[in-house]
Amino acid sequence: MRNLMHGAFGHRTSVLGIPEKGRRKAELRVLTWFLLALLVLAWWSVGVAESVTHPTPPETAPESTPLNTGATTDPTTPAAPFAGPALPFGDNPDPSQCGIPQPLGPGVLGEVDGHYQGVLVAPQVYLYDSHLRQAVRGTLPTGSRVTVVLYQSNPMLDFYLVRADTPTGVLEGWVPGPFLRILTDDEASAARGN
Repeated sequence: MRNLMHGAFGHRTSVLGIPEKGRRKAELRVLTWFLLALLVLAWWSVGVAESVTHPTPPETAPESTPLNTGATTDPTTPAAPFAGPALPFGDNPDPSQCGIPQPLGPGVLGEVDGHYQGVLVAPQVYLYDSHLRQAVRGTLPTGSRVTVVLYQSNPMLDFYLVRADTPTGVLEGWVPGPFLRILTDDEASAARGN
């Protein structure tokens, strides 16, 4: 009986009947094509990544940004362009590194506070559309009570989504962390009248 590992011409073969020398060449060819496909895929993905446009915050807010200060305004009067004031503390350098907003729980109360390092820097605290601060939703006077809805942890500057009842209706917006003081349990109970 003939050795099953030898072909008709006496060459050593694999189980599939391919000579060993040819099998090694075939494996090398498959490996070469695989590596070439990976290289093309990597080149293509870098090209796609470079062609994606990333949104950048505008240098000034859009002209149509309404500023709700709690006072009644004439809706036919166009809002003036708003370039928000510079923050007295560090901002997040890369918005793409900011966290996902998380709920704090029901009934968390806070107080907007325009003091920074013991100095009143914002008698009116701005409520923004997001942590990017591209538009202002309104302002609240320092000391205003708010319900804290969401918390967003960021690399440098955390933000809180707050809701306040004003004479003109409910005002909701994002406040930088240093401008918000979350009430203690005792303060919250006193504020609720318990």
